[in-house]
Amino acid sequence: MVKQVLAELEDRGLTEDEIKSGGYHIVSTFDRRLMKAAQTAVKSTMQAHNLGTEYHGGLAAVDPKNGRVLAFYGGDDYLTDPWNEPFQSTKQAASAFKPYVLAAWLQAGYSLKSYVPGNQTVPKELPGQQKGGIRNSHNVGVSVDVVKATAASVNTAYVSMAFKLPGQLDDVKNLVEAAGFDQKRMEDDVNEHHYQFAIGSALVTPVEQAAGYSIFANGGKYTKYHVVQEVKQNGKVAYPEQAVAKPVIDPGVAADATIAMQAVLQPGGTAAGKGLGNRPAAGKTGTNNDEKEAWFVGYTPQFSTAVGFYREQCVTKSGKVVPPQHSNCPIFRKGSKKYNNDNPYTTVNEVSLGFEGAGPPTIAWQKFMQLAHENLPVEQFPDRAEVGVPENIVPSPTPTPTPTPEDDNPFGSDNPFDDGTDDCLIGCDSNDTTVPDDDVSVDDEASEDDVSDTNPNDVGLAGQGTVPEPRASGTQPKTTRPEDR
Repeated sequence: MVKQVLAELEDRGLTEDEIKSGGYHIVSTFDRRLMKAAQTAVKSTMQAHNLGTEYHGGLAAVDPKNGRVLAFYGGDDYLTDPWNEPFQSTKQAASAFKPYVLAAWLQAGYSLKSYVPGNQTVPKELPGQQKGGIRNSHNVGVSVDVVKATAASVNTAYVSMAFKLPGQLDDVKNLVEAAGFDQKRMEDDVNEHHYQFAIGSALVTPVEQAAGYSIFANGGKYTKYHVVQEVKQNGKVAYPEQAVAKPVIDPGVAADATIAMQAVLQPGGTAAGKGLGNRPAAGKTGTNNDEKEAWFVGYTPQFSTAVGFYREQCVTKSGKVVPPQHSNCPIFRKGSKKYNNDNPYTTVNEVSLGFEGAGPPTIAWQKFMQLAHENLPVEQFPDRAEVGVPENIVPSPTPTPTPTPEDDNPFGSDNPFDDGTDDCLIGCDSNDTTVPDDDVSVDDEASEDDVSDTNPNDVGLAGQGTVPEPRASGTQPKTTRPEDR
C-alpha cells in the first residue's frame, strides 16, 4: 500500500525523499475492512482449489463514483514478494474485454436487439486474422442477439460487431483509452493482433479493468483510478485528490450494456449462478487460449471489482521444473556460484491454469463482493434504456410455424360449455353466416437454441499469454476436434 501511494505521488511531482523530510500527512484511498476482505477472498479461493505458489491471483476494487481504489490483493509480504499483481501484471484481457465493444456498439446507435453472427464471422475473413479465422468453443447457431452473444461470450459475434462499427477498431480503441487504458499498449495490440483486439488480445491490469468497468456502473462516467485521497502539509491541503469524472458513454448505453452483462450471471450465461443473490450485479468472464489467463470483472452500483489469475512455472536450462520461492522463480541455486542475474538458475514459463474465468476468478470475485456489501443497502441498476435501433449483421432466426390439426379438439368430443340450451348467436335458423378470417395471423416466436450447458457448481480459473485468441469462458463441453478448440 505504501509503495503504491509513493509511486502515485512521484508521478505528481512529490518524491519519496521530499515525503520523508517534508512533514506531509497522507491519507490513502484504501479501506482497511475491504483490504482484509480482498485478501480473504483470494487466499481462501486458492486454498479451496489447492492452488500452490505457481498460481498468481490479483484483485482490485474501485469505487465507480470517484475512482478510488478501495482494496487490492497481490501478495502478503512486500519484503519477500514485492510484485504487486493488480497494479503491475499486464495480462491479456480475453473475453472480459468484450463489454467495451458492446459499449461502442450501443454508442454508435445500434441496439441490444440486433442479430449478430453465431458460428461464423461476417465477413468470413477479417483483416489480419490469425490462421484458421476466429471461432467459438461451442455451437451457438447462425444468429444470436447481442444479449445472448454477451451472456454466452460469442467471439464471432463480437469481432463482427467491431468490424461493423462506423470507425471499426478505432471506435473501440478510442473508447478504452478514454476509460483509462494505456494508450501505447492499446495501439500496439491493434497493430499486432488486429480484430483479435475486440475479443481481448490487449494487455491490461486488474486495476485498469476494475476502473474501466466503472463506466457501466456510474452512468457512463470515468474517473481515473487513484490511491491518494489527500496530502496535507502544516494543516493545509498540499496535493488534493485527483477525482475528476468525465463522460465516456451515454447513461442509456451504460444501462443497456449492464442488461447484457447481468445475463452473464443468469441461466445460460458463462457465470450462471455466481451472482450476489437479490443484489443486482453484472460482469463478464474471460479465459485466454489454453486457459493461460482467466478473469472475472463485475460490478454493482457501489463497487467495481476485477479478479485475474495466471500460472508460472520455474524451469531450469535442462527443463527441470522447480518450485518458486515466495512466488518468485529462483535466480540463485544454493551451493552454486555460477548463477546470477545475468545467468539465472530458472526462467519463467507461463502455463495453463487448468480452469476458466467462470471458476476461481468468479468465485473469488463473488466472495469479495459478498464481504464488501455487508450491511450496505441494495442499490438497483437503471432501467433498460432501449437505446439505438436494431442493426442486423445477419438475418434474425426464421420462425417455423406449426399448424394445428383441424380435428385436434383439446376438450375431446364433449363440449364443456354445452348446457343443453340453444343460445345460437351466428348462423341460426339455418343461415350460413360465418365469421370472416381476415387479418387473423399467428406469430410463433422462434425458439432459441440453449447454447450453454454451464453447471453453476462446476469450478473451472486464468492472465499475459503468448497466444492472442481469447475464447469464450465458462464450463462448456469441450470439443474433441483440435481445429475447433
